[in-house]
Amino acid sequence: MAELVGDKGIESAAIEWVMGLGRGAGREPRDVRYAGAPGDIASPPRVIEVKAFGKSNRGYDLWLETRQIEEARTNPDFYVYVVENVRQGDRAQFTLPVPRR
Repeated sequence: MAELVGDKGIESAAIEWVMGLGRGAGREPRDVRYAGAPGDIASPPRVIEVKAFGKSNRGYDLWLETRQIEEARTNPDFYVYVVENVRQGDRAQFTLPVPRR
């Protein structure tokens, strides 16, 4: 598997992977990155913002836009998915850490 190059390639691979997870859960996800939506994916009832990282994001900040913070405050179906280990290119190796309370 070829290593992914560039932020756009990493982001696109992560978004496609998350959309596959949505389809596997019986939802019908749509890529809405360029539609002015507060997230990258509309997967009713979820709105999902995908943060893609080439390796681990552990120990680094996670930036959200003001409109994403507002969406999170008002929409209980707004999710942030942090997809890690994307750069290496093998989707079977992508990870989605789930924070615990």
